[in-house]
Amino acid sequence: DHPYVMKCVDLPPTKTSSRKNTRMHHVANTLYMEYLCYQNIPPHSNIPALEIFPSKLRVKRYGEQDGCRFLVLPRFGMDLKKWRAGQDLHQQPSWEFIANLGKQMLDAIQHLHDNQYVYVDVKPDNFVFEWNASINTSVSIFLIDYGVCDKYMTSRGKHRDNKSTGMQGTPTFASLAVHQGNSVARRDDIEAIGYVLCHLVCGDLPWSAAASSQSCLNMKGNLSIPVLCEPIVCPKTKACLIQWLEKSRAIPY
Repeated sequence: DHPYVMKCVDLPPTKTSSRKNTRMHHVANTLYMEYLCYQNIPPHSNIPALEIFPSKLRVKRYGEQDGCRFLVLPRFGMDLKKWRAGQDLHQQPSWEFIANLGKQMLDAIQHLHDNQYVYVDVKPDNFVFEWNASINTSVSIFLIDYGVCDKYMTSRGKHRDNKSTGMQGTPTFASLAVHQGNSVARRDDIEAIGYVLCHLVCGDLPWSAAASSQSCLNMKGNLSIPVLCEPIVCPKTKACLIQWLEKSRAIPY
């Protein structure tokens, strides 16, 4: 198996106004944004690094060719969504396993925050194991897919003002504040990790099958955090996730 994969999207026509091609512009732009994030964020153990190929190979890690924009990335293993779907829904992961994943998730997100980015779309699909990794309590994971990351600081070093926006990210794992139309802030990334960990423990969330973003918000807002965590069997895991979600919701930024 080759150690690299190529992420490739179609480039939109130069002159267009159709809805379909506007979508093409968005997808192409997210790949460019992802490349910029990899360029601008210093190395971290839970964030992939772009390979620097020897010049004699004449291989680019990012570019445009034959109507496509491409980005060459390391090959990784299964994402956490697929991993959980393959597990027994009635058997919860151990405290040690969840604590290991949670620490790595938080480390990766903190590294982004330290470099003035918010991730925006925290979800289990975007955390992956190493290629051919042995899944145990010390397994490493990586945060991938930076196409919708956003800067929370202006070029003048000022924190961006909160703006009323549409729904950003994935409703199942989005924070209450984002559901309510606020722009994504650092606290929202951290709250979303809490929902991801609850999902990994329980195999599902009460609002996963909600018919709309509004329905998801209603269920999430009306369900207390202790009740959300009630199905968690391990006392340490339950206490940790209750504290995680309660504290993340209380963060002012």
